[in-house]
Amino acid sequence: MAETIIINAATREIKVPDSEINFGVAGERKIERKHFRIEGRTYKGVDLADGFAWKVSCENAAKKPCADLIDSIVADATGIEFDWVVGAAPMAFKGELKFSVCAKRTNSLAEILNEWHSRIGTGIVNAGLEATVEDIGGYDLAAQLQQEASQAKANAEAAKDAQEAAESARDAASGSASAAAGLAPRPPAPLLPRALQKPLATLPPKL
Repeated sequence: MAETIIINAATREIKVPDSEINFGVAGERKIERKHFRIEGRTYKGVDLADGFAWKVSCENAAKKPCADLIDSIVADATGIEFDWVVGAAPMAFKGELKFSVCAKRTNSLAEILNEWHSRIGTGIVNAGLEATVEDIGGYDLAAQLQQEASQAKANAEAAKDAQEAAESARDAASGSASAAAGLAPRPPAPLLPRALQKPLATLPPKL
């Protein structure tokens, strides 16, 4: 089970357990999940669970800034918890990944009322052989074609199975009909009307 990354709301210090330093392999997206807990729900009278929008700001190994939004948080009396599902941009390059947590509260005009930041935590993105997001623009046509070919093959096999089942049922029905026809008695020959019936030949009298 993943260990929790702890942030002190007052000091902003972030502690990343040794087991959570590894972030996976360059090129991955939305695979790695990190669990956070903010120790201390309020700071100097500001309730960080009240109306704040949360995100994880990052600097990937190529020194490019990026961020992942946090969809939801869970708050209790003493702290706040959430999961960070690491997106593509932080994982685009192998090397050291820097990250911090940010929370902002705005008014109806999108003016920032309060803003809170943690210190910087670090992790490691390992080397892989996949092209980076920047190299392929976030698209992988080969993977898409592979998926479509696989689906087309599955559809063809399903259609073949359905056809064979239909032919088998038709053959069975035809065999049953033939058997039934062979067992049924033949109807008697129809009788001709009396006027059309030929009279029996009359033998000549004996002498």
